[in-house]
Amino acid sequence: LQALAAVVSGSPENQRILVQHDGIRVVTTAIAQQKDDAEVVAQCLNVLGGLARSEQGRAECIRAGGLDSVVQCMRQFPDHDGVQEHGCRCLAGFAMDPTLHGQISRLNGVALIIEAMRRHSKVVEVQVNGCHALGMF
Repeated sequence: LQALAAVVSGSPENQRILVQHDGIRVVTTAIAQQKDDAEVVAQCLNVLGGLARSEQGRAECIRAGGLDSVVQCMRQFPDHDGVQEHGCRCLAGFAMDPTLHGQISRLNGVALIIEAMRRHSKVVEVQVNGCHALGMF
């Protein structure tokens, strides 16, 4: 999953290929099947966070239930640095689309970001991704 995250991050062509081959559904299925493994969940969110930065990737993530998955994972693993870091990164990507702000708010996404930043106040990656996410609203 780390390799997949690296491949799709910043590469629109690789993101398109992942979407084309139903890779987002594979990632959301991995979250569902490995829901008790915080490390696997964190890396799945890492992949979704990379995809959520592009318009097409974001739309496909939303269609595959990615926003709900991110919120659920952040709630399930509030003390896991990686889940919170990549969850905030995902929410930042989703929040790049102003039409999703209401949906994110209804799911208490902003509160989750703030709580992640509070719980992980000494984790730079959580702080950076959290601030980025909050700045999108």
